[in-house]
Amino acid sequence: MTSILFMTHAGAAGGAELKMIDLAESTENPSEVLLLDNGPLEGELKARGIRVSVQALPASAGSVRRESGLIGLLRAIPATLSMIRGIARRSRQFDTIVCFSQKSFVLAALAKPFARRPILWFMNDIVSTDHFNPLLVKFLTLLSHAAANHVIVNSEASLEAWFAAGGRRKRVSVIHPMIRADLAAVQSCEASRIAAYREKFGRGRPLVGMFGRISPWKGQDIFLRAIARVPGVNAVIAGGALFGEEQHERNLRQLTLDLGIEDRVTFAGHISDVPTLMSACDVVAHCSTAPEPFGRVIVESMFAGTPVIASDAGGAREIVKHDETGQLTPMSDVPALADAIRRYLEDPHWSRAIATKARAHAEESFSPAAMTQRFNEILMSA
Repeated sequence: MTSILFMTHAGAAGGAELKMIDLAESTENPSEVLLLDNGPLEGELKARGIRVSVQALPASAGSVRRESGLIGLLRAIPATLSMIRGIARRSRQFDTIVCFSQKSFVLAALAKPFARRPILWFMNDIVSTDHFNPLLVKFLTLLSHAAANHVIVNSEASLEAWFAAGGRRKRVSVIHPMIRADLAAVQSCEASRIAAYREKFGRGRPLVGMFGRISPWKGQDIFLRAIARVPGVNAVIAGGALFGEEQHERNLRQLTLDLGIEDRVTFAGHISDVPTLMSACDVVAHCSTAPEPFGRVIVESMFAGTPVIASDAGGAREIVKHDETGQLTPMSDVPALADAIRRYLEDPHWSRAIATKARAHAEESFSPAAMTQRFNEILMSA
């Protein structure tokens, strides 16, 4: 049976890492996760019984961002070279390397001549100049030609962007992320916890939630401006700033003061039982201001039975059918988002019907079986 080394650069769980966890738990193949940063993700993996090791990136390599230009890439080279030997040594203990981030793929690719192991790359972003420095886009596409045995994207939108960026057209597949229904669903015995969240954050008012890491392109500012247009509702933002974006969170807190809604908005930080809080919300909003590669939060909201609003771009269009399984609004359109929130709240019967259809759609389209089967097929052909 093929042994697998899963890799990511992150020390905290984002959407890509949640997908990695789902796959590591679902596969029957012997596997281990290699993290390239210290952080809470190591403990979360161990708590789930997943083997994990850490080889932390030096600061100069860890500071490279998707928007980094030539100088940033050149500065990272010495530290990157120092990592390659250790990654190659670890990789040789497994049959296949599966990367879940750009940094982990780059390092695995540079180590490949020494490790001599096939690499599968889950490319969890829309590779375009909306998200990346043009030089980095070129570098990633060229490196994938040389080192990736298979590239896996998470939506048709990501696939189109990959082709447009110059990515290869052979040995590339679309696999929608799965959401484990047993983790996403909220049981009736948790009704008291749902009520507690409603009391804590709603305080007798309708509650609108936004979930995911705090980042400029995730659109928390759009969300807050829309909430300001809907009097009589409270809002909760669940998630924190990662990857050095703490200043943006401070800016958002200041925005609530500027808008006069500080008494209606709670920044909840990291929430361990996201499905329960989603179920406590009357509406969940996804507000990305650039095309989302997939939109895991949208599917999680569907499983939680909460009507969702999503930005009309990228992978969200493959999840939400407007006015059937949710509402789509133009990116960055504050009035449209506010109108969509009001529409749900003013018609509870319609909202419940939307949520019911959305839950059925999620169960049919984003099951673990489909993702695991397709991954195993690719694994066997690598």
